[in-house]
Amino acid sequence: MKNHKKTIYKLESGQEVELPIHYKNWKFCMATWTVPVNQIEKFLPKKLKPILFSPGKGLISFGTLEYPDVSSLKPYDEFLISIPVQYEPSLNIPFLPLFFNPFFPYENIYKKGASYIYHLPVSTEESHKAGSEIWGFPKVVGKMEFSENANWKKCKLIDGNEEVLTLEIKKHSISKNIKDFEYGSYTEKEGNLLRTIVSANGHYGIKIIGAKTKLFFGKGKIADEMRNLNLSKNPTQTFFAEKIESDLPLAGEILPR
Repeated sequence: MKNHKKTIYKLESGQEVELPIHYKNWKFCMATWTVPVNQIEKFLPKKLKPILFSPGKGLISFGTLEYPDVSSLKPYDEFLISIPVQYEPSLNIPFLPLFFNPFFPYENIYKKGASYIYHLPVSTEESHKAGSEIWGFPKVVGKMEFSENANWKKCKLIDGNEEVLTLEIKKHSISKNIKDFEYGSYTEKEGNLLRTIVSANGHYGIKIIGAKTKLFFGKGKIADEMRNLNLSKNPTQTFFAEKIESDLPLAGEILPR
């Protein structure tokens, strides 16, 4: 992982958070579907363009993250909805995701590639405040319930007593050896876009052919919004990772939105 300069960020509450935030032994699973570009462009700042899976089709990802060991913060979980994007590409070439996974930045392929974080419910008020104030993550506080068996892993997102979303992904093999990887995010803060690249390592695997999921939309604004999207019948890929170690630094780039 990259070495980042340590700094202290003081939240409005007075709490001090040392950056980068270090995460240990965490888990991540995600599934990605195709969706008509005109349905997700309206979610994006003007200068961000959806990475094209095929002509007229972009991508949207649903994922869950479990953080049991976090420096400066108490353990928490997240439910992620994100859109793989580029920043003002001169050309937006379809089919590249068939060869270059849009989860990874691929700096020479995608122009400032990363995922625009559209919804990010989290399980604690502390992580909500830190993520919102430091990076502009669109966090709200919700509850996540995880369950799994030998074949499937499930996460329910709950608001109050209402089930909002449920993501269930069929398990597949992951690497036996620890592998390094990077992923990027776009968030909005004070009228700008923040692009943050996270360096990580852990055991992960990606399944493209035969990836299987179950996605249930319950009640509430997020569920209604996602239900109205014309998602592909099956995901383009699923991603599983565990025993991940990573650092979340301050945003490396501040760009006009």
